[in-house]
Amino acid sequence: MLELITTLCNVATLIILACGAIAAIVQLRHVRIGKELAALLAAEARFAEPDLQSALLYVQAELTAKLARPDYRSELAARGYIDPQRHPEMAVCNWFNEMGTLIVDGFLNENVFFDSFGALTHYYWRLLSPAIAVLRRQRGPEQYANFEFLAFRAGRWREGHRAGNYPAGLPRLPLTDPWHNVDGRDAELRPNA
Repeated sequence: MLELITTLCNVATLIILACGAIAAIVQLRHVRIGKELAALLAAEARFAEPDLQSALLYVQAELTAKLARPDYRSELAARGYIDPQRHPEMAVCNWFNEMGTLIVDGFLNENVFFDSFGALTHYYWRLLSPAIAVLRRQRGPEQYANFEFLAFRAGRWREGHRAGNYPAGLPRLPLTDPWHNVDGRDAELRPNA
């Protein structure tokens, strides 16, 4: 009888330890998810700041023309400090590079990030890669390497998620574009647009 009680106590202890281990694993998972959420929210908050939004618009609207100027390129090619007032593209490169660092170091889940920023990452890499090529003349291939990694991974992610993270097999809601025909004609009238 004493052996039975001892065995039952040992089994009960084992069950309690197993439950504790399972609870610890669940808690660690929640902590990790909390940290990833905090990192994503911080990234989204920084992305929404007016100075970064202005820099993003600058890259879209002005950077290509600025890079055509030799003096502008020579400022990027030179080693040392680059004035962010004259080169707003640096803020955009820095933001994407920081996001790449967070993903490389495991602080941010790439699936979550690319669901929100995958297409944008790919788009801005194409716009900024000529400037980064100039920067790398003196600084080497490590300059904005995490941005490059991020863009590469974003391209791969987009290949596997043509509709984003929208569930496969779930019908899409209908959209009405009342300006399609008007905008289409306008686009045909503006061949350089």
